[in-house]
Amino acid sequence: MAYALLVHADGVPPSRSDQGPYQEDEVRCRYVPLTEGRSSWDFDVYVDPQHRNRIVFLKLWDEANSFLAARDIRWSLSRISAFNKASIASHTRMGAKRIGTAVFLSIGSLQIFAATVPPYVGLSRRPDSFPTFALDPEFRSR
Repeated sequence: MAYALLVHADGVPPSRSDQGPYQEDEVRCRYVPLTEGRSSWDFDVYVDPQHRNRIVFLKLWDEANSFLAARDIRWSLSRISAFNKASIASHTRMGAKRIGTAVFLSIGSLQIFAATVPPYVGLSRRPDSFPTFALDPEFRSR
């Protein structure tokens, strides 16, 4: 089930939220929340640069949190690139906790990964060969 949430401001495209496993679109892997039914993925969140560091990002998350809470969804999971320092900083200011890290190296069809959650290391050569990371959003907050 997917939801589209939009904060009305010029130039701010919609954000999407989805429940269940997430098949990564940049590398070969799947993320599975262990709190399925109580967790939601957030992705495609974008705030136009002229509206960053303003109320827009907080308003977006305020609306998303209200929407998810009304459906008894306790956790919102994000997959954020390590290169996106602004997003990491924004999420951290809002109280986000890192529950895992994964690094991928792709050379042609070969993919090698190392992660802080099981499976910790591996490689694959085919599109149908990928790791599945079971993520527990309560793991780091205990």
